[in-house]
Amino acid sequence: MESCSSCTYVGCIFTHDADLKNATKEQCSRKMCHVIKFEAFIKKNRNTPFKDKEKVWSAAPVSSILYDIEFWLGLAVIETANAMYMRSVRKLLGVRKTTAGDLFLIEAGLPLLVNKAKSIQKKTLEKFIDKTSDLTDDPLMFTLEKCRTANTPCARYTRSLDQHDYNHEDQILKLKARTSTRTKYHTYCNLMNPELKRHEMYADLNVKENARLKTTKICLSSHNFAIELDDG
Repeated sequence: MESCSSCTYVGCIFTHDADLKNATKEQCSRKMCHVIKFEAFIKKNRNTPFKDKEKVWSAAPVSSILYDIEFWLGLAVIETANAMYMRSVRKLLGVRKTTAGDLFLIEAGLPLLVNKAKSIQKKTLEKFIDKTSDLTDDPLMFTLEKCRTANTPCARYTRSLDQHDYNHEDQILKLKARTSTRTKYHTYCNLMNPELKRHEMYADLNVKENARLKTTKICLSSHNFAIELDDG
């Protein structure tokens, strides 16, 4: 028998140091191939309607990135996967690497990864606790109680989930964009998308994807200078 730095059990990765953040890093490293495959799909199917691209995005890279996210109990752990998440959204929309992350999430009508993760975690924990709160020998309840007694970071994080509200966090993201002093944010919020809502073109299969791409790029360029869009 040989020692190893990590192992996989039922799709979950465990590292030798039992550090959840390191396990998440390892998972992200292994799952990067799914993001790369999605990028190849977008390149090969450039004219596929956005709605269909979004279905593939949700079913492939996102579900892979977020596998086992129910138990990523900590902001640092979630942030470890954020770069992959944002990269996949950027590729889905077809915008540049320099495009502001907050703005392209608002444009796509998608949440911050932290908001998405906390919503999933809150529902999962509520479901588990509802089923096992009356049991005296349940491993999960035993662990949660131990954490609460010791007031560990995990316990403090799970308590914060009680106050989490998806819609409220979404409004905070939009408020951050509206109150930013950056010209790009000001232009987007006042000229390009005053209501900060996802445009109906993203759900319309009749909208030509080439036209959608150009429109998205114009909206997220968010400046008053003349621009030239290539056809590629």
